[in-house]
Amino acid sequence: MQKATLFSITFFIYLFSYQLSAQNLISDSAVWHYSGSNGGGVPSNSEYYRYWVEKDTTFNGVQAKKIERMHFRYAGDSVSWEPLYLFNRNDSVFYYNHHYQRYILLYDFSASVGDTLRFYVPDTAFINIFNLPDSTFRLLVDSIGMEVRGNSQLRSFYTTQLDGIGYNRRGSSSELSYVEKVGSLDRMLPQYETAIPEHDGPLRCYEDDSIYIKYTNLSSCDYRIISSLEENKVLSSLFTVSPNPVNDFAKFEIANVAIKSIELLDINGRLIKEFHLTNRKLDFQNVSNGVYFIKVRTEDNDEVSKKIVVDRN
Repeated sequence: MQKATLFSITFFIYLFSYQLSAQNLISDSAVWHYSGSNGGGVPSNSEYYRYWVEKDTTFNGVQAKKIERMHFRYAGDSVSWEPLYLFNRNDSVFYYNHHYQRYILLYDFSASVGDTLRFYVPDTAFINIFNLPDSTFRLLVDSIGMEVRGNSQLRSFYTTQLDGIGYNRRGSSSELSYVEKVGSLDRMLPQYETAIPEHDGPLRCYEDDSIYIKYTNLSSCDYRIISSLEENKVLSSLFTVSPNPVNDFAKFEIANVAIKSIELLDINGRLIKEFHLTNRKLDFQNVSNGVYFIKVRTEDNDEVSKKIVVDRN
């Protein structure tokens, strides 16, 4: 009797711990930031997408987490996308696919090295464009890593694409496909390696209540360039920098706004320097010739960027 009782208690503790672990696959406080478009003449990394867990809800008869999605565009506005619905079961994450009209597998964290995983192609556009014989694709699990982030140990799955579609754009050789809790480091849903990168991705940052991971060298997770101040009357009155092009120094003027920071970024969004205002002057003496963006952040955490050219010719 005592052995049976001890076994029951041990099994209950194991089952409870396992359920807690499974629940952690999608954190209630998860937020993802993805880089934006490179197409249509828009500068690299100038837009971003924010995904976040909004709430637990019932969707299509399943208790799921509602993932809100917002596109912060180069034009300075933002557009809300249709939400995603995700749930985890055991060691796998599923999402609702409107084409198949059911929940399908998104990430499999139960796989072992050498396993061949099969997923569904995400939508009909891929199926029709590439004339696929069926609606699934395969990934071969090459290796599984483990990394410690905060108080979490995260499994990382490296796979090889067998059908030209996976969780990254870098081809069929072995690549990191997805990480526990974080998901894909490129785009949340699978994509073709030949797809034009004009969508959400790659992943800039992931955070929840227990971990924060920054995958980019951009100055911030929510970095973006807002299109020309001359095209936006609201922003055009915020600040001026002259002369432009600049040689060694430029004059900075702003009216009735408390400034938190002024940064110089290159065209890929990398931080070059942070300015310290002296008599309203910006020092470019050690900056190489080229095209840059000056990003101003106010004390209210509003941001605006302006293109500037450094030219000493």
